[in-house]
Amino acid sequence: MHYGKTAFLGNTHIGLFSLATENFVFYPPTSSEKFIKQLEILGGEMVRASICDSELLGLYVCANSNGVILPKDSDEWERKAFEKLGLCVHVLRDRRNAVGNNMCANDYGMIINRNLSEAEVRKIEECLKVKAVRCTLAGYEAVGSVCVATNKGFLACPDISEKEFELVEAALCVKGGSGTVNMGVGFPRLGVIANSRGCVLGEKTSGYETSGVQQSLEG
Repeated sequence: MHYGKTAFLGNTHIGLFSLATENFVFYPPTSSEKFIKQLEILGGEMVRASICDSELLGLYVCANSNGVILPKDSDEWERKAFEKLGLCVHVLRDRRNAVGNNMCANDYGMIINRNLSEAEVRKIEECLKVKAVRCTLAGYEAVGSVCVATNKGFLACPDISEKEFELVEAALCVKGGSGTVNMGVGFPRLGVIANSRGCVLGEKTSGYETSGVQQSLEG
């Protein structure tokens, strides 16, 4: 697995601005050359994109190799851009616009905010072609903010219980671990952009944290 560290225009919470699947790495139009170069270690096709006319791709999008889930406030042209890549697109008909905060998926499964309706969950499952498990983690309903996953492993927040940890392992069909990023931040999604080939971390992430992330995402 390849590893790198960076910031997005000085912000080390890089997971807010970009996300990666096995095939694609999505980044905002305002990204610096340095930021893009670090993302290239993930090995996917580099795709410039925006959602809700915003740089916050990681916050507003959940994706795997099969499809993407977008917020209801996304524009039609933004949706079509994902469709042109051959991805299934589902627009979440829910007040929760921060899609990336409310679900975490890989190509084998996903965990999702327990408050989403059964009808929405079924449509999400159909788009991403995985089974979704509704849950909370460490008291958080926004499970996507406290867990990041690849096809090899996952990193969850340090406050996750043993029972919750086992639930995530079963849902995502991979092993994982727990830890922090960016010098103690307990919301892994904020500081991690990853797929099975590599991981880019917020540049404040310590050496100790980096080692933990590496072990977790490699399962």
